[in-house]
Amino acid sequence: MVTAILCCTVSQNAKADWEYVSIDNTNSINILVSTNMPPEPSVSPDSLLPSTVASSPAIDALAGALGHDPLQAYNYVRNHIERSPLYGVRNGAAGCLAAGHGTDADQACLLYALLVDGTYDVRLRKAIVFYEKSTLVSWYGVDNDESVVQALNGSGNAAYHAEPTYPAWRGLVRMWVEIHIDGTWYKLDPAYTAFDDHAGVDLAAACGFNLDTFMSAALTGASYDSNHVQDVDAGVINSNLATYSSNLKSYLEANAPNGSLAQVLGGRSVRKSQLSALSTTLPDAQYIHGEAPWTPEAESVQINIQHKGINQTIYSHQIPGKRISITYDASNGYRPVLRVGGDAIQTGNTSTPGTTNDLTISVNHPYLYNNASGADKSYTLKLRSGDTYLLVHDMSRASRGSIASANRLLGSYFIDELALTGESITGESMFAVMESGLTQWAGTQKSIADLCDIMIFPHHFSV
Repeated sequence: MVTAILCCTVSQNAKADWEYVSIDNTNSINILVSTNMPPEPSVSPDSLLPSTVASSPAIDALAGALGHDPLQAYNYVRNHIERSPLYGVRNGAAGCLAAGHGTDADQACLLYALLVDGTYDVRLRKAIVFYEKSTLVSWYGVDNDESVVQALNGSGNAAYHAEPTYPAWRGLVRMWVEIHIDGTWYKLDPAYTAFDDHAGVDLAAACGFNLDTFMSAALTGASYDSNHVQDVDAGVINSNLATYSSNLKSYLEANAPNGSLAQVLGGRSVRKSQLSALSTTLPDAQYIHGEAPWTPEAESVQINIQHKGINQTIYSHQIPGKRISITYDASNGYRPVLRVGGDAIQTGNTSTPGTTNDLTISVNHPYLYNNASGADKSYTLKLRSGDTYLLVHDMSRASRGSIASANRLLGSYFIDELALTGESITGESMFAVMESGLTQWAGTQKSIADLCDIMIFPHHFSV
């Protein structure tokens, strides 16, 4: 199994090149625009793989439960899908619903899929949208406008301004859905929601933890200096930890019996509300520049896999909940076979069993901000012909739902009495284990961010 791990982040203090351009002669609004805006990539998704906005049994069931009502669908996505600040499509419609969170683009894809049943005309729209700086500070949950700029640049979006005419404005690229009802186009922006900020519990006080007391007890009888420690009293440490745990449990039962993780650790949660009508404007938007249709596939993360004649580009929205594997066909010259969800996508050249050959994986994000391309990575590993490999790529999609789905599929393979050493059982077994690990990793990462009051941008995770 491939064991190299890559976790990418983007520097928060990177700078880009900018230029001023006039976008509105009437209001003389000058916009700071990046000179490094990339062109949309050519799109040729494999016909065997799903579209970004393709429906799924879960989406169809949800649309039916919501009565195929546009307002109910809009309210559902607003209230039940958490926003990721990253730019572009990561998991598409089906992956967004399964994960319970998504970017502007992911949420737009999900809402689009819920609404496209032939009753109404529906379209995807994109533009630079300007807001009051104070509005974005509140929306992002940061301290000031400079933090908003850092968040936008770190997440692969881009920060725009309208100075000197409108110095209180800040712009960013947004994506949303529009629906045509009775002669009117309505703008549906599910990712723009209000949040509740939670201060969290004073965990040290709730546990009864005091650092000096804890260290003094642990180091009694130990020898230590600035470089080492020996004969620490493990029994005292374990006893104190058990006491802290019991104290915290009692505190939460008495003071926050129904508290969410965000309410306990501190953090943010979506403020659920039911809109009573659709709107023809984007909420809180001061100005919209360059509104146009957009192609989801062109805004998706691209993963290119090359190995022994295989050269396949896969879009991130095509793989949520699906294992990517490489096996070797012993009956056909040990040619490598690339599979997605068990389906053969591409077959490579002949190889000699036992020999090693390069596997090169490149991950390309559709980011606007110049130096956010630091999240793009290309790395090369060695695969031995004849073995089975699982290539795991997570775009913040792994969840308890994806673990359950993998286990159900694995169970069906056993019921069908598939070969224990075949790609189906071997691959899905490894995939289920990795989904569990990635879910724990994502949860830990979010908890650390909430505790430390910071923003983390998990651009991609590859194994």
